[in-house]
Amino acid sequence: MSNPAVWAPADIDVLLGHYGAFVVDRPRQCAVGDAVAPLSRYRDNIWVVDSFDNDVSSTKVRAQIQNREQSMDIPGAVFKYIKTHRLYLE
Repeated sequence: MSNPAVWAPADIDVLLGHYGAFVVDRPRQCAVGDAVAPLSRYRDNIWVVDSFDNDVSSTKVRAQIQNREQSMDIPGAVFKYIKTHRLYLE
Protein backbone atom coordinates (compact mmCIF):
# COMPACT_ATOMS: atom_id res chain seq x y z
CA MET A 1 0.00 0.00 0.00
CA SER A 2 2.93 2.31 0.47
CA ASN A 3 3.69 2.25 -3.26
CA PRO A 4 2.31 5.51 -4.74
CA ALA A 5 2.33 3.97 -8.22
CA VAL A 6 -0.36 1.54 -7.05
CA TRP A 7 -2.34 3.36 -4.35
CA ALA A 8 -3.40 7.00 -4.48
CA PRO A 9 -2.64 8.86 -1.23
CA ALA A 10 -6.33 9.80 -0.85
CA ASP A 11 -7.32 6.12 -1.08
CA ILE A 12 -4.71 5.14 1.50
CA ASP A 13 -6.00 7.85 3.81
CA VAL A 14 -9.56 6.52 3.58
CA LEU A 15 -8.60 2.85 3.87
CA LEU A 16 -6.09 3.12 6.69
CA GLY A 17 -7.48 6.23 8.35
CA HIS A 18 -11.03 4.95 8.61
CA TYR A 19 -10.80 1.17 8.38
CA GLY A 20 -7.31 -0.26 8.78
CA ALA A 21 -5.52 -3.23 7.28
CA PHE A 22 -4.03 -6.58 8.18
CA VAL A 23 -0.59 -7.07 6.69
CA VAL A 24 0.71 -10.62 6.33
CA ASP A 25 4.42 -10.88 7.02
CA ARG A 26 6.10 -12.70 4.12
CA PRO A 27 9.73 -12.89 5.24
CA ARG A 28 11.01 -14.47 2.03
CA GLN A 29 9.69 -11.58 -0.05
CA CYS A 30 10.31 -8.40 1.91
CA ALA A 31 10.75 -7.04 5.39
CA VAL A 32 7.31 -6.08 6.65
CA GLY A 33 8.79 -3.25 8.70
CA ASP A 34 10.22 -1.68 5.56
CA ALA A 35 6.92 -2.11 3.75
CA VAL A 36 4.80 -0.40 6.40
CA ALA A 37 7.35 2.25 7.49
CA PRO A 38 6.00 4.87 5.04
CA LEU A 39 2.56 4.29 6.58
CA SER A 40 3.65 5.00 10.16
CA ARG A 41 0.99 7.66 10.70
CA TYR A 42 -1.58 4.85 10.43
CA ARG A 43 0.28 2.44 12.74
CA ASP A 44 -2.71 2.16 15.10
CA ASN A 45 -4.80 0.81 12.21
CA ILE A 46 -2.24 -1.64 10.79
CA TRP A 47 -2.02 -5.14 12.23
CA VAL A 48 0.85 -7.40 11.19
CA VAL A 49 0.00 -11.10 11.01
CA ASP A 50 2.72 -13.74 11.04
CA SER A 51 2.64 -15.89 7.94
CA PHE A 52 2.65 -19.64 7.91
CA ASP A 53 4.53 -21.90 5.56
CA ASN A 54 2.12 -23.02 2.86
CA ASP A 55 3.89 -25.05 0.22
CA VAL A 56 0.76 -26.09 -1.68
CA SER A 57 0.43 -24.66 -5.15
CA SER A 58 -2.18 -25.17 -7.85
CA THR A 59 0.54 -26.78 -9.99
CA LYS A 60 1.17 -29.42 -7.31
CA VAL A 61 -2.56 -29.99 -6.84
CA ARG A 62 -3.09 -30.47 -10.59
CA ALA A 63 -0.22 -32.96 -10.76
CA GLN A 64 -1.61 -34.95 -7.85
CA ILE A 65 -5.13 -34.96 -9.31
CA GLN A 66 -3.90 -36.03 -12.75
CA ASN A 67 -1.84 -38.81 -11.17
CA ARG A 68 -4.83 -39.76 -8.99
CA GLU A 69 -2.69 -39.56 -5.91
CA GLN A 70 -3.33 -37.90 -2.61
CA SER A 71 -0.44 -36.63 -0.58
CA MET A 72 -0.04 -34.95 2.76
CA ASP A 73 -0.19 -31.59 0.96
CA ILE A 74 -3.94 -31.88 0.40
CA PRO A 75 -6.30 -32.81 3.24
CA GLY A 76 -8.53 -35.79 2.42
CA ALA A 77 -11.77 -33.80 2.43
CA VAL A 78 -10.28 -31.24 0.04
CA PHE A 79 -8.97 -33.97 -2.27
CA LYS A 80 -12.43 -35.59 -2.31
CA TYR A 81 -14.13 -32.25 -3.06
CA ILE A 82 -11.73 -31.56 -5.92
CA LYS A 83 -12.34 -35.02 -7.40
CA THR A 84 -16.13 -34.86 -6.92
CA HIS A 85 -16.41 -31.46 -8.58
CA ARG A 86 -13.83 -32.31 -11.24
CA LEU A 87 -11.58 -29.34 -10.46
CA TYR A 88 -8.00 -28.88 -11.70
CA LEU A 89 -8.44 -31.22 -14.66
CA GLU A 90 -6.85 -28.90 -17.21
